[in-house]
Amino acid sequence: MRWLNGMRRCVTIAWLLAVCAITGFAQSDRGTLAGTILDNSGAVVPGATITVTGAETGTVYNAVSSSAGAYRISEIRPGTYNIKAAATGFKTAERTGVVVQVNTVSSLDITMAVGDTKETLTVVADAPTLQTESSEIGTVVTTKQIQDLPLSLSASSQSFLRSPESFVFLAPGTAGPGTNSDHSSGGIFESKIGGGQNFATEVILDGVSTQRADSGSAFDQTAPSVEALSEFKVLTATIPAEFGRTSGGVESFATKSGTNKFHGTAFNFFRNDKLNANSWNNNFNGAPKGRDHQNDFGGALGGPVWIPKLYNGKDKLFFFFSWEQYRNNLGKSNVNTLATEAERSGDFTRLLGPGLTTGGPNPQPIINPCNGKQILQGEIFDPATTQVVGGQPCRLPFTVDNVIPSDRISTVSKNNLQFLPVGSDTNGPGCNAPICNNFLFTAANPVRDTTMTVKIDFNVSQKGKAFFSYSSRDQEDLNGSQSLPRPVDPNFINSNFTHYVRFGYVRRGPQPAH
Repeated sequence: MRWLNGMRRCVTIAWLLAVCAITGFAQSDRGTLAGTILDNSGAVVPGATITVTGAETGTVYNAVSSSAGAYRISEIRPGTYNIKAAATGFKTAERTGVVVQVNTVSSLDITMAVGDTKETLTVVADAPTLQTESSEIGTVVTTKQIQDLPLSLSASSQSFLRSPESFVFLAPGTAGPGTNSDHSSGGIFESKIGGGQNFATEVILDGVSTQRADSGSAFDQTAPSVEALSEFKVLTATIPAEFGRTSGGVESFATKSGTNKFHGTAFNFFRNDKLNANSWNNNFNGAPKGRDHQNDFGGALGGPVWIPKLYNGKDKLFFFFSWEQYRNNLGKSNVNTLATEAERSGDFTRLLGPGLTTGGPNPQPIINPCNGKQILQGEIFDPATTQVVGGQPCRLPFTVDNVIPSDRISTVSKNNLQFLPVGSDTNGPGCNAPICNNFLFTAANPVRDTTMTVKIDFNVSQKGKAFFSYSSRDQEDLNGSQSLPRPVDPNFINSNFTHYVRFGYVRRGPQPAH
C-alpha cells in the first residue's frame, strides 16, 4: 500500500512539472533579441554568426543571420549582454551592455565594417533598445526602480509586506489608489489596467499564471519578496496572442537569478512602541500605550553553485535564495460590558430604573397585567410565572428587588462565567446606562507574513538552458481584534499558504529570422 501511495505521489509531481513546462512554452518571462546585420553601405550581410554572452553569467546564445541579414534569438534571460557579429571579409562587430528585458523584443541592428575578421569594432550600448519588432504597448519596471523607489508596509488590504504591484501605477493606462478605485481601502488589490475590470488582470510569475479560483488575480496575497524580483512588465494594449486570459492588461514578473559573483542583501524595517505616543482612544479610556513591536526583516543571496574542491558552477550553474518575514504583536484595547460580582450571583438591583410610560404629549404608565403595577426600567421577569391575563401574556418580576435566586441560575451559565472576567463596579467613559463599559481588555494581536523564493539556473549547453523556481507565501493573523480573553473570544487565527513551482527547459535549434 505504501509503494502504491509513493507511486501516486511521483506521478502527481511528474504531471505538475509537465504542466508547468508546457505552460512555459505558451508564455514566458524571457526576452528576445532581433535585428539585421548590415554593411557600411546599408546592404544586408547573410551568414553572419551572432554570439550573445551574458555579462554577469557567461551564458551564451548563438544565431546565424538569414539570407536577408536578419537574426532572432528568443528565450533570453533578462539581463545585460555583450554581442559579437562575425562574417568573412568584415571586422568583428561588438556591442557591449545590451539590455534584454522581460517579455520584450529588443531590436538591435549591427553595422559591420569591411576589414580583417581579427579586428574588432566595439560600441557601448548600455541602454534598453527600442522595441520595433512587435506592436504591443507596455512599460518595463526595472531592477533599479524596484530597489530605489520607496514602498510602505501594509500598503494594501491583502498583504503586510511591501507590495511589488505598487509599481504597476508607474505605467500609463492603469487605475487604482488615488485614481479611479471603487474602494480606496482595497488599493492595489483592485487595480485596473487598460480599461479592464477589477480582478481582470493576468498576473504571471516566471512565465506561469498566478490566477486563483478564490480571488482571481489578487497577486498581493501571494507575491514573492520585493528583494526577489528583478523586473516586470505591464502590458496595457495590443496584447500578443499568447496572453489570452485577460480583459484588461498583463503583469509579467521575473524573479532574480544568480550570477558569476556572489551578491547578497540583508534588511530590517522596524517600529517600536518605545518611540510612539499613546493613541487618543487609549487616553480617553484610561488605557496604557499598546504594544507595537513591528519588524520586517530578511535577506537574499545569489551566485554560482560552488563547492570548494568539488564543483565550480561559474558560467554553468547558479542559485538565488530570498526570505522575508513580517512580524508584529500589535497591542489593542477594547472596552466591553461584563457582569459585576453582584450580577454573577444574581443581583441586578443596579439595573432598576424609573417606571416606564407611553410616549406622546400625555404619557401614561405602562402596567403589568399580572400584578397591576407599573413596569420599571431594567426589571427582570421570572419565566416560571408566565400566564395570560385579560388576553395578554405576562410574567411576574422576581420578588426581591431584581434579584434572581442562586438556585434559579442555570448550571450552563455558571460554567460559562468561569471563563469570563469580572466586570468593574465603576462604569467607563461614555456610559449612559446603569452598568456599561466596565471592562477594559488589552491584548497583542500576533501577525506573521512570510515569503521564500528559490531559483536554480543551469546552462546545459549553448543550445539548452534549464531553470527551476519555487515561491511560497504564508500569512497568519487574527481575524478581527481580540476583545475578550481566550477561549471565549470569537476571533480566530487566519492562515493562508500559497506556493508556486516553475520548471522550464528550452533546447535551441535553428531559429527562423523575420
